[in-house]
Amino acid sequence: MDASSIPTSRPRGGGLLIAAWGLVVLAYAVGFFLASGTALGRRLEELVGGSGTGWDKVLHFAGFFLLGLALFQFFLVVNAVRRRSASQRLPAVASFISGSVYAVIHEAGQALFPGLVPEASDVVADVAGLIAAIFLYGLWRSSERALEVAAVQGRYRDRWNRP
Repeated sequence: MDASSIPTSRPRGGGLLIAAWGLVVLAYAVGFFLASGTALGRRLEELVGGSGTGWDKVLHFAGFFLLGLALFQFFLVVNAVRRRSASQRLPAVASFISGSVYAVIHEAGQALFPGLVPEASDVVADVAGLIAAIFLYGLWRSSERALEVAAVQGRYRDRWNRP
């Protein structure tokens, strides 16, 4: 029996899926903790001027920007491992839909906590953060891939002279 007759299998990438899920769960937990009316979340909002100054929208945008990055990376890994595809279209759509649904649930859930009021403008800030994250991360990955293709074709030589 020679080496060419031994069946080979590609690794399934289970560790990457666990790490990707861990990142999404961590981003979700931190966002929920800060927005659930805890003393730390309220202190952070007071530190930037309170909800009347508009800084709470910046916090919503920033939080959902980070969540959008985590979701997009997660769905990219899932797409690469499960479907063996490098396409960004399906991960971008899945990230947008799941992040938007979470934004609505997140705001609606604020009605359950005393002292918190759900606002439609917070959902707008959340979705804007998601869109910015998905667009910028997708643009960065596309430009990175274009440079790799150009380097392989010999049209681009990196400054470190890597093969």
